Amino acid sequence: MALLQYKDRKGTNCAKWDILASKFGKADLLSMWVADMDFKEPPCVTAALRRYIDEVPFGYFVPPASYFQAFIDWEQTYHNYKVDPEWICFAPGVVSAINWVIQFATQPKDAVIVLTPVYYPFLESVQNNQRKLVQCDLARDGMTYTIDTTIPSGVVTDDKGNFVRVDGAYRVKDVMVGGEPLDLERTYVVASHDYMLLDGGDGMVMFQGCEVVKD
Repeated sequence: MALLQYKDRKGTNCAKWDILASKFGKADLLSMWVADMDFKEPPCVTAALRRYIDEVPFGYFVPPASYFQAFIDWEQTYHNYKVDPEWICFAPGVVSAINWVIQFATQPKDAVIVLTPVYYPFLESVQNNQRKLVQCDLARDGMTYTIDTTIPSGVVTDDKGNFVRVDGAYRVKDVMVGGEPLDLERTYVVASHDYMLLDGGDGMVMFQGCEVVKD
C-alpha cells in the first residue's frame, strides 16, 4: 500500500483553502474539511484516469451498470444496508443533488428544516433557491458523558463491520441520564433515524430486535 503524500493545495484554486478570505473574511483559518483532503489520491485512481483519457475520445457519458453496482455492494458490505437499483439517481455531486431535491420537492418561499451543525451547502441550497431556512440546532438535553481519549477503542466488529462487543476498558465514562448514572439493568427509549435503529446502518446492529415504540 502506498504511503499518504501530503500536498499543499493553497494557490491552486482550491475551494478548501483559496476562498477563506472571500467567504469568511479571514485567510488564516484552519479549514477542517473531511470530504476534501490534502493527500494525493491512490495511484490506482490516477492510473485509471490516465488510461481512460488516453484510450477514450471525450464525449457525453452514461454511467455503466457497474457504477451503480459498486455503490450497492459498498452499502451492503460496510453498512449492512440493501439498496434497490431503482432508488439510485446519478448526480455529479452531493451539492447538486441537494439543490435538485429542494427544487422538485418544494416551492419558492416554502420552509425547509435543516438539522445543524451540518455541511454548509445544505444551508446555502435552501436560501439560494428562495426557500425559508429553518434551523433545528443540535441540543444535548439531559445526558452527559466523558470520553477518555487515552484509552484505545476496544470496539470489535465482524467481517461486515457490524458491532459485536467492546473488549477491555470503555472509553466513554460517567454517563448520566436525567441527572442519574446510566443503569445497565434499566430499559431506555432511544430516538434516532431508521437507518441506524431499524436497518443497522454503519454497523449499529445492537438495536435490532428491540421494541419499536414509534416509527
